[in-house]
Amino acid sequence: MKNKIFTITVILCTFLAANAQWTQANSEIPVTETDITPEIEAMARALKYDAVEIFKYVHNEIDYVATYGIYNGATGCLLAGRGNDWDQSALLIALLRASGFQARFATAKVAYPEEAMEKWLNIDDPSLVKSALTKGGHKVYGVEDDVDLLGKMAIWRVYVELFDTDSNDWLVLDPAFKEYEHVSGIDLEAAMGYQANAFITQATTGATIQNGYIEHVNEALIQNQLITYATNLAYTLRNNYPNVATDEIIGGYRIKKEDFTEDLPIGLPGYSFEYSETYGFCDQIRDLNHLKVRIVHEGVDETLKGYEIA
Repeated sequence: MKNKIFTITVILCTFLAANAQWTQANSEIPVTETDITPEIEAMARALKYDAVEIFKYVHNEIDYVATYGIYNGATGCLLAGRGNDWDQSALLIALLRASGFQARFATAKVAYPEEAMEKWLNIDDPSLVKSALTKGGHKVYGVEDDVDLLGKMAIWRVYVELFDTDSNDWLVLDPAFKEYEHVSGIDLEAAMGYQANAFITQATTGATIQNGYIEHVNEALIQNQLITYATNLAYTLRNNYPNVATDEIIGGYRIKKEDFTEDLPIGLPGYSFEYSETYGFCDQIRDLNHLKVRIVHEGVDETLKGYEIA
């Protein structure tokens, strides 16, 4: 246990020293969750400073994580490729501001049908939706809190408002609410030429097999067979799937991409109703809603926000 504590301490102290050096050497280290860092500026430029393309990128490429509060901030969310609605809103706001638009955070308590929540969280079992949200730090409201929530549930949401100069009004944008689709993947066993019984036979050739254990396995044959599997898989991918995304190879779930060709999707998608009396807005997230890590050790007492270490 002492060794583990020592190792963690060394890592943290090394990080703090490196962070201090970086802060001195680079004035563009994030100071707020929406700072326009070089990474944000580069992405805004790649998206042609276009609001529709910016929204499409955040919605279609950034995975949703069901946690509460600012964790990664804009740059951390961009680099990680995932974030909750606070982080994704921060990313959208930073990209929009870097492109010359006026944007801000908005928050409200919002009710959703249970089916919409299942699709958003990529959960097939409705009984697990509330558990997934509460484990992430959300306060979930149900019919026991409000009779209007029968078949629904409500949570606090954070989203984006973009100022539209044509209408002289704020437009609601929600980059984090999205659906997922199943991807079947390819038959990896067939692609590798893998057969379980044949592999076990080779692995146990010359081995001593007893009740509960095995010794003297044929390592050379195992290594040769693994090389064969890897070679077969590489050949299959190279010849049959040269330009296929990883998720289409291994299967699983991915964001259901939507094509926002010309117009921004205004409003909160999938919701039943918003508690208008809970609505609020701000340019930056309050300090109490930031993930923080405090490090105290032998004279070091440093508190860092999530986006500073993301």
